[in-house]
Amino acid sequence: MIATQFIPDGFTLKRRWRFIRRIGQEPSSEVYTAFDFQTNAHVAVRVEVMGKMQQLSKEASVLNFLAKQQKQPPGIPKVIWTGTDKSEERCGFLVTEHLGPSLAMLLRYCGGRFRLKTVLMIADATLELIEFLHSANFVHRNINLSSLIMGMYQNSHVVHLTNFGHCQLFCDPKTSCHSNYKEVKEPNINGVYLSINGHAGIELSRRDDLESLGYVLIHMLGGGLPWIGVDGTDKAFNIQKIGERKRKFPVELYCKEMPEEFSIYMNYVRNLAFEEKPDYFYLRKLFNRLFKSCEFEKDFVYDWVKPDENGYRSLYNQSGVRNSMLDSQTLVPGSHVSDLGEKNAQYEKPPSPLLPKHMTYETEDGQVNKPTTFGLQKFSKLKNGSNVDFEEADDAENKPLITDLQIAKPTNYLAQYQNSEKESEKSLDETH
Repeated sequence: MIATQFIPDGFTLKRRWRFIRRIGQEPSSEVYTAFDFQTNAHVAVRVEVMGKMQQLSKEASVLNFLAKQQKQPPGIPKVIWTGTDKSEERCGFLVTEHLGPSLAMLLRYCGGRFRLKTVLMIADATLELIEFLHSANFVHRNINLSSLIMGMYQNSHVVHLTNFGHCQLFCDPKTSCHSNYKEVKEPNINGVYLSINGHAGIELSRRDDLESLGYVLIHMLGGGLPWIGVDGTDKAFNIQKIGERKRKFPVELYCKEMPEEFSIYMNYVRNLAFEEKPDYFYLRKLFNRLFKSCEFEKDFVYDWVKPDENGYRSLYNQSGVRNSMLDSQTLVPGSHVSDLGEKNAQYEKPPSPLLPKHMTYETEDGQVNKPTTFGLQKFSKLKNGSNVDFEEADDAENKPLITDLQIAKPTNYLAQYQNSEKESEKSLDETH
């Protein structure tokens, strides 16, 4: 049954913005597409019933504060207007620039998984946005696939960070003092991407935003997470079960078929202290080195765009709906067919990217840049099996846990991707 909309289609706000249709819904708010009579352009309007959670005013204040900061990177939505209307006094409104489809929508369209190039471009852009948000003394606290949205028109290649209603100051701007460590209730947000500290009832800080992003990246590249699909009696029970699974499975288990940089990233952010400032430069360099070693080109040709005679064209039109005007050679949903060209030849993956000096040591064979104690704290407990149920672990007998955090042997990832693409093309030809 479709829930009743807060605002009916055709409603005109402040004699300027006419509502067209609802495009998003949350427990306390809804998002609509509207037409701006002054600019002759589409905008997005978030509507919240007054007195429920009051996230709308917080989001507006955060966005206005970020707009005043220097060196703002592209990817922060622009606020056009916020306030109330006499004809709908029970609701608050936030009008922002109209954005395109979310990564959640695009991931479903592409068959539930992105290729490495797309994930790495998203990772670099999102890390830059998170670093900017943290530099303004805010933590996002709700990073997920739905809060990362692509832009429109000339910004259709730009990843945008949205949903700032759960943002919170972690540092006093006047004194530069970090907030105190304390235990709180689990936040009322999506538990799939919530950090382990969040499940434990610890106040969220900068490290938790980065851990949530890590789960998003692993989901996009691997096609899922071990705790997705947990069924329970209510939301609180589901979040509790998800937290138990996150603590039970080490990172190396669900990153075993991915480039090692993803497990290095997760182990690094999980080992950060509550008040510790993350090394954003190191994390971006970690993924950028992998990007260069794969000989990818940062042309912003994601998995959902397809080249044509006029350049590149998105598989989605500007309103986030699949473009039906595209010809029959465009990407079929789930097929993962894309024009990579011949430049992505087979290659041998180079050694692990450089780690910070305090996280490296020299082995007997003279190799360095291997992680030592960073990662899951007191990892020796996992080695003894105190926190891991090996029988329930997926394929645990055939793929044992990496208890000493050793780096896997170089893997020819491009060969694997090219083989999967050939199989997809073959299956696509058979269907025709």
